[in-house]
Amino acid sequence: MSIARILLLMPISILMLSCVTTEQQQIEPSRPITEKKALIEPYRIIFCTGIDEEHLPINDLESISLIEDNHVYIYVKWSISVGTYSYLCKVHDGAGKEVFRGKMEFSPTDPDWNTWSWFTLNPYIDSPGLWRFEIYIDGKKYIDEEFPITY
Repeated sequence: MSIARILLLMPISILMLSCVTTEQQQIEPSRPITEKKALIEPYRIIFCTGIDEEHLPINDLESISLIEDNHVYIYVKWSISVGTYSYLCKVHDGAGKEVFRGKMEFSPTDPDWNTWSWFTLNPYIDSPGLWRFEIYIDGKKYIDEEFPITY
C-alpha cells in the first residue's frame, strides 16, 4: 500500500473512531441525577407576648395567663434554604379543638430566617389548658409544641 493511500485512509479511520467514542458517551450517565433538597430546620422556638420593632420576641415564656395577657406568639428561628415556601400555623386549645389557622407564603433571602404567628386570647371564650401549636412548611409538619395557658 502506498503512502498516499495510507494518508487518504487515515482521516476516515479517525472519523470512524470519533463516531464510536461519541456514541459510547451518550449511553447512560454513571449516576442518577437527583434534585437538590431544600434545608428546612427549626432551631429555636419561643413563646412570647409580642414582637419588637427589630422583629424579636419581647420575652420568653414558660406559660401564659388568659387574664393577664392578650396575645400568645410562637416565634421560630429557622435554618432554611433561599426559596419560596408555604407556611401554615394551627393552634389547638386544651380540649384539642382547632381555634386558629394562619397561612402565608414567605421567601427567605438569608439562611437564618424568623417566622411568627399569634393568637388573641379571650378569657370569656378560651379555656386554660395545654394548648398545641403546629407549624407546617410546604405541607410537612416541622413543629408540634405544647404550651400551657393558665388563668
